[in-house]
Amino acid sequence: MTIFSYPKYAGVSLAAALLATAGGAYAEVALPPPHCSFDTAPHLGGAVPANLPAIAVKDTSSPGFVLTLGVPSDSQDPTLTFTVTDDARQLGTKLLRPSANFAVGARVVGLGPTCDVDGGDQFFAAVNFIAAAAQPLPTTAGEVTVAPSSERGRTQLVFKPSAELTAYLNVVRVEITNGSNSLSRDYGSVPTVFSFFSGDGDSNQLNLCQGVEPSQKRHLEFQFHVAGATSDPPPLTLDADIDCRGPEVPPPPSDAGVDAPGATSAANTDGSGCSVGLAGNSALPLGGLIGFATLIAARARSARRRRSASK
Repeated sequence: MTIFSYPKYAGVSLAAALLATAGGAYAEVALPPPHCSFDTAPHLGGAVPANLPAIAVKDTSSPGFVLTLGVPSDSQDPTLTFTVTDDARQLGTKLLRPSANFAVGARVVGLGPTCDVDGGDQFFAAVNFIAAAAQPLPTTAGEVTVAPSSERGRTQLVFKPSAELTAYLNVVRVEITNGSNSLSRDYGSVPTVFSFFSGDGDSNQLNLCQGVEPSQKRHLEFQFHVAGATSDPPPLTLDADIDCRGPEVPPPPSDAGVDAPGATSAANTDGSGCSVGLAGNSALPLGGLIGFATLIAARARSARRRRSASK
């Protein structure tokens, strides 16, 4: 869940801020650009074990704006305290480590953030989630397999998490490496299908074909991590044949054959690059069109002279 702080809405309730954001998204109401914003894991309404090691808060603010968290607090359990630390795994992320397990049920953890907007106004924001029964930290991650893809140059990898990792997926991130190439998915954003496209330079994609021969298998490693955990399940590894062909390039259109009515091509133009089409006829060169119009006008004048002479 991404939470924004707008100068106009600083200090309003979370519900009002969400309504304002929803209005901008669905009613196309003009809103000022966000200054401070952040993502949380677990996301809104996500379920996690009551003994989760930490809540993750990632700063996604606009450049030049500083988000500062206040003192986190569980609105239903004032005895629960939190230690806030920087996350060594994910840049720009704070970890909120609770002093004890959460009580089972719906939880609201206020963050008390401030943003250097309008002199550092404080705005209301909270992490809303469901605390489920406590579970041991995962010791296995699951499996990853290659799925068939009908699109040239695209490879899809299907991830099936283990039951013990599934319980924590709302606070799990993954780091995928292929030699010197790597990518990550943030806490709470691990997909069940990873789709890679050969030659795709997007920073969110892993170029599996870089520096490797097309016929060579790729060795992939998937390292999963629960936010705040001191140990990780062993990484998943996969040696996969990756489709490194480029995208299909359609052949250029051919000028051979009969042109459709109104069509233009090198075969039916005068090479000047300018032609005018007439409905129901092949396109005529501009010079030919002018000559045709001149002929019609001359015939009209001749017809008028014949009618005048017969009177």
